Order: sequence, then C-alpha cells, then structure tokens
Amino acid sequence: MNRVLFIVEDLSCSGSPLSVLHILENIENFAIKDVFVMCGKNDEDVFMFDKYKKETEKIYLNSIPHLSTKKFKILYFFYLKKILNKIEKLIKTNNYSHIYFNRGIISGRLIKKIKQKYKDITIIFHSLGEIRFNSRYKIVNNNLRRNIFYISRFTDFFIAIAQKCFPSADFIIQGKKIVLHDYTDIDVLNGNKCFSKAGKIVMGQIGYFCPLKNQLFSLNLLKKMIDEGVDASLYLLGYPVDPKYIELMNSCIDANYLKEKVFYVDKDYSKIVFFDKIDILLLPSISEGSPLVVLEASARKTPCLASFAIPEESNVGNLIRMPLDSCDLWLQYLRSEDYKRIYKSFSEETKSFFKKQVHKIFAIKEQN
Repeated sequence: MNRVLFIVEDLSCSGSPLSVLHILENIENFAIKDVFVMCGKNDEDVFMFDKYKKETEKIYLNSIPHLSTKKFKILYFFYLKKILNKIEKLIKTNNYSHIYFNRGIISGRLIKKIKQKYKDITIIFHSLGEIRFNSRYKIVNNNLRRNIFYISRFTDFFIAIAQKCFPSADFIIQGKKIVLHDYTDIDVLNGNKCFSKAGKIVMGQIGYFCPLKNQLFSLNLLKKMIDEGVDASLYLLGYPVDPKYIELMNSCIDANYLKEKVFYVDKDYSKIVFFDKIDILLLPSISEGSPLVVLEASARKTPCLASFAIPEESNVGNLIRMPLDSCDLWLQYLRSEDYKRIYKSFSEETKSFFKKQVHKIFAIKEQN
C-alpha cells in the first residue's frame, strides 16, 4: 500500500486546510496518509487538528515561525534546511511513495532537493491561488520566481483549483497539469442569513492584516453604517503581517470610536464558529487568487460582498462583487430590502470527478 506525506504550513489559515482535507478524505483507506505541519506548534486549530487526525495515520508538528514573518524571511535558508532535514528523516523512516506541497514561496527548493535525491517519489504541487510576482520587495519576487521554476521542472503533478492558478507561459511545466476544482461539504445550516430590518448586522472579514486585504475599507464602511443609525459590528479574523498597517487600522478604530464595535479574532479561531457568528463576509481585497473562503462561507449559508479582485469563477451562488471606488454602493446594497441569495450546491458528479482525479494523482488503482 502507498504511503503519502502532506506538507502544509499550518492547520488554521494558510494553505487552505479544507482543500487539503478533501484530498485526504478522497484517498480514503487506499493509502496510508501522514501530515507534516511546518508551523504546527505555533497555532494548532483544535477543530481542524481533529479533522486531520481522523483522516491520517500520523501528524507531525514542527515549530518554525510563520512563513510570512520577518524572522522567517531573514533566516529563510536556515529554516529551509531545518524543514528539509525533518522531511528527509520522515522519508527514511516511512518510505513515502508520494509527497504533497502547496506553498510556492518555499516548496520549489524543497521539491528540487527531494526529487534529485529520491527519484522514485511522486511529487505533487497544489496551486491554491494565482501566482503573482507583485511584492514590493525585489528579493521576495525573485525568490518566488526561483521556487516556481523548480516546482515546474521537478514536480510530477502540478494541480490547481482553477486554470488561472497555473504559472504563466514563461514556466514550462514538466509534469502533468490537472485542474482539481474543490468543493465544500461542511454541514449546511437551515435557512439563509439576513440581517434584521430593524437595522442590526454583524459583518466579518478573513485575511492577513495587510494593504492587499484592505481591512481599512471594512472599517470605513462600518463607520458609515453606524453614522447612518445601523447597529453594526465587525469581526476581523487574521494574522498581523504588516506592523505599519496594523497601526493604521488601530488608529482608524480609535479616531472613529469603534473599539466597542470591532473585534479581532486570532487566526487559529475556528472558521466554522466564525461564520456562524456573522451575517455577511466582506472581501474588499486589492488582490486575490481564487479564495476558497467563498466556498467555506457558502457552506455556512453566509453571503459574501467582495471587490472585483475576487474572480467570478469563485462564485458558488453567495457572492456579490462591487467596485472599491467608495463605501456608498456597498452600504446601499447592505441597506436594501432585496437581501436574498440563491445558494447552489455541488452535484454528486462534481464530487465524483474530484475523487477520480485524486485517485489518478496518487496512483490509486481501486475505483469502485
């Protein structure tokens, strides 16, 4: 029987844990499955940890800083070596047939080293969003470009949640390209959400606290709503990756007397509980790939109000996209009485196709 190793950043935010979980579930019992969590000792999500535990033989929790932190970026090659040494020990102990990666900023260099040394191992890279080289730091762009080059050259299966999540034509992918559309299967709540006509609404936003996720827009929208007499509040789930931006957010909260209306939620907080708490998810992003958070929101009957940075192909019936020119249009929609969404569900054919693709990637013969 094959034994596969899934290498992920953490269990609660980056690397779309639900997407990884769906692949694990569809491998079923046709292979032994282990998970190596690079930052696992930093922020275990109890809900997701239990879900992963159910699907795997072993979970290995590592303890390095998050990949987005300044400490990791400064000591990049030091931590890369630590991760590689740990993976090699696991390979020697468990004799893996397949290894799965999904973090572009670090995976390429690891994939190159592993593939050159262990040629018989099948390497899978999963692109969960658009690959962009738009960091303000040239060294970060060059590092990502180098990693994507190695991923394209040494990966056996380059899979993506949508066609747009493959790298540009500048990169020649040597392995097989597979589009693996994800689906969501969290228990769906009965009835659609809507805020009361008395004017009360609980809004939420998920994402790293940084300019690209644009939390300041949500804070300004909240201020406008309160000024117009709406009993509104805002929950922000994320991780502070830009200290200057956090200062701007806190200054905005203080200047507009929003302390009792804005609630920071730590990134290891369960998304299931988060969606149950809010009425609508705001995604005023400046830049996005193909965010699975829209799928996760739909599973909890939570509508999303988003910028045009969120691609239309992410829409599963719960997404409204609007320009970021001003908060007025967003406020107009939220105040409208025609606040109804139609929710689509993924067909059994979609789930069946997903399973067949997973079986193909992980060389599972049993299809019945």
